[in-house]
Amino acid sequence: MPSCERVDRSSATRPADQPPTVLERLLLEHVSEIDRGELLYDDASGCPAVRRTDHLGKVTVYACVPQRIATLAPLAEVVLSRGFTVWIRTSDGGLWLAPALPGRGLSWGYSGGGPYALAALLDRLLDDITGPPVAYEKPPSGLLSLIQATPQEGTITYNRAQLPAARAD
Repeated sequence: MPSCERVDRSSATRPADQPPTVLERLLLEHVSEIDRGELLYDDASGCPAVRRTDHLGKVTVYACVPQRIATLAPLAEVVLSRGFTVWIRTSDGGLWLAPALPGRGLSWGYSGGGPYALAALLDRLLDDITGPPVAYEKPPSGLLSLIQATPQEGTITYNRAQLPAARAD
């Protein structure tokens, strides 16, 4: 049975201490004139992010998605959070945005391309945490079934033991 929890990665970022790069300027475009924005940097992944606070006080973080996870510690769990954000927690306690390819979104709870891409990525990360996301690789049917059957509401966590068990089905 999956577990549910809230994921907060805001403590892992710090304000940027240099002028924005071209990529960071693209992220800053998510901040309108009436909003407040802060450019952030995640030292662990090397990726920039922007924390946007709109005129009503709602906070949204826009982040670049890495192409690889920058650790050798094995996958400990995957956290599927509301809004189709996929987090990978490693055995050293690191929390990473799941690597993804442009145009190949990761999602769950239905039978489309997003669950297919996520199941293939998880299959690869179970064997090699530094593995890149995959474009078209057939995932194990049991792992794909688990991802397709995962509810889209709330936050769902699958631990390392649950994933290989599903992969073996």
